[in-house]
Formats: sequence, C-alpha cells, structure tokens
Amino acid sequence: MSARRTVLLTSLILLLLPVGASAGPLYIGNDTQSAVTVYTQAGVFVQNFGQGGATGSAIDGAGNVWTVAPAFGNNSVVQYNSAQNVLNSFTATINGQWVEDMSHGAGNTLYLGTFEGNVFAVNDQTGAISSSFAVANSSFTGVAFDGTNLWTNGGLTSNNLFLYTTGGALLATIPIGTTCGGLGYDASDQTLWCGDFGSVHHYSTTGALLGSFNTLSGAFHDGLEVDNLGGAINPVPEPSTLLLLGTGLAGLLFGGARRKK
Repeated sequence: MSARRTVLLTSLILLLLPVGASAGPLYIGNDTQSAVTVYTQAGVFVQNFGQGGATGSAIDGAGNVWTVAPAFGNNSVVQYNSAQNVLNSFTATINGQWVEDMSHGAGNTLYLGTFEGNVFAVNDQTGAISSSFAVANSSFTGVAFDGTNLWTNGGLTSNNLFLYTTGGALLATIPIGTTCGGLGYDASDQTLWCGDFGSVHHYSTTGALLGSFNTLSGAFHDGLEVDNLGGAINPVPEPSTLLLLGTGLAGLLFGGARRKK
C-alpha cells in the first residue's frame, strides 16, 4: 500500500471514531410531572431518565446520576449509572423538607436545595446530613457545585443568583432578569444554566444572559444539572463528515481499480 493511500485510510478511520460532545447535555426536572428529561444545550430533547415524579438530579465525576422524587420528609433518591441501571437508593428525610434540586460535590457529598430555601449536604449513599444553611430570599432553591463553591438562586422569591462557600458563607449576590429554579454549573466554560417555566436560560457567572431555549414541557424546571461527561449523547456524524468519508472511500476504490486495469 502506498504512503498516500495509508494516510488517506488512516484519516478515514479517524473520522469513524466516536467524537465526544462539545457541550454536555442538561438533565432537567419537571416539577414532579415526569422523569427527568435530558436535552442538548441547543434545546433538542434526547430522552427521559430515571424514576417518575422527579425534580432534581446530580452527576458525579464517574458519570453516575442521582435523581430525586420529593415528598416532605420522604424524598426518594435513586442512584443510576449512565445506562439507567439502579446502583443504590435511599430516603432523604432532611428535616421534613421538600427537595427541588441537587448537585454532587467532593467525595461522597450530595448538595440538596429545598422548596423551603435551604441547602443540605448529605452522604450520597445514605442521605445522612452533615451540614446545612439557609439561602437568603429564596424558595424552590436550586444548587450547583463548581468544584470549590456552591451556586444557588432565589427561585420564585427573588431574581438573583447567589455564590456561597460550602460552609454557607455568602460570597456574592448577582441580580438576573428572569426566574431561576433548577441550577446547573457547566465546568467546560464556567457558565450556569437555570430552569424556568417551560424554558431554560444560560448565564455567565456575572449574570449576563447568554441564551435560552423552550422545552417540550410547560412545567416549572425546578431541577437542572449539566453532564460534563456527555454520557447521554451518542454523537452522530455531521453531513460534512459523511461527505468526506464517502469521497475518501471513492478515491480509494477508484485508485485501486486503475492500478488493476
């Protein structure tokens, strides 16, 4: 095989290899009306995920997903792998409060945001509470871990984003122009995604609106998480990639036929 054909064939093989998604999908809660729904960041529905009647979800660095079906004092938390096989489950009582949103932190920590305006840190296998703090001017409280601190919001009480330490010290209050329920942090570009009534908003950490899209559900999106591993997305080759692939294969076949002749 000539060097030229070897290079071309290698290029075609590389084109066929899976390519990771450039932006992770969003896991969006629908105020207990359904399972969590998964969307691309362009607003395209992908699939339902996990138990019915869910609100928040959380994803760890291994791609495991927790969802919560809330009730006052009986919040059912289920852990799945990315293929939706159940790995563990427990009931999070958290002082009789209703869980709206979740985020996974360092070690075995889940952060739970509640309807009542609080954030609880619990063990991700048992639900045992390790700490909690109240978020000022907040209800339907969203929560997102950025690797160091916690982002929360005003929910239906105030149009604000808040930055807290994991110990509950307020670092910043950032006004925004829309309601923000479920909250997710995108580590790939250090931005935030907020749930609203039938829509999702994209913000910078300074509160600038970067974009929005509408969902198929008109429900209040009280839970939201960004999957930075992109586990729910199966990449499909772009039309331009397929065209290059077809052209390359045709060139190989034509070149081989000429030499035989």
